[in-house]
Amino acid sequence: YTGASVFASALPIVLTLLGIFIATFLLSKLGKVLEKPIEKIPDDSFVFPFSMFLVMFSFLYFSSLGNENLGVVAAIFSGIAIQGLFFPKKLVQQYKKSIYFVGNMFLGPYFFLSLGSKISFDSLLTYPLFILAIILISLTVRVVLSYLLFNKILGKKPAAILGVGLCAKFSTSVVSENLLVTFGLITAPLYSAIMASFILMKPIIIGVFSRGIASIKNQIT
Repeated sequence: YTGASVFASALPIVLTLLGIFIATFLLSKLGKVLEKPIEKIPDDSFVFPFSMFLVMFSFLYFSSLGNENLGVVAAIFSGIAIQGLFFPKKLVQQYKKSIYFVGNMFLGPYFFLSLGSKISFDSLLTYPLFILAIILISLTVRVVLSYLLFNKILGKKPAAILGVGLCAKFSTSVVSENLLVTFGLITAPLYSAIMASFILMKPIIIGVFSRGIASIKNQIT
């Protein structure tokens, strides 16, 4: 990829992200203006679920025009827009499970399939130590930072276990990594190693974390 080609390919995604940010900001501001009229609508009215799904799918549709990999970013910001648009907050809580169901059942699988489709298995076999290095660096950084920040508050062992627990959390950075490899800003071997380390860490970290929690449960209670 040349500098000009990378810029040309990245321009649509930058413009789309800018549009998502502006739309989220405007809808959040609109929510404050419409607060009183919205409160007059009955809680069981079809207006609320219809409007929420309209906002969500509008974000997804228009973001896909810029780049299909922006779906997750659009979903995150559509949630922010919905929370800012609808008052009172109980309306958002009332329909949250339905929105999560649609996201997990229909949108989530497409996202994770797109992540896996870009993994190069040849690269994984060629650079196995690269995967191990990423796992060790990621785990070490989180545990050390957690220990330094929380050892005086929680104690030494609980602070270290907290750092291990942070490694088990799903990281939205995979969205950024997916976009970077799509536009050639990181190589396929690096992307594949990051994804492989992310997958391998989950069962290992969850097992270590649960055993660690069991060992300090008396301190917690």
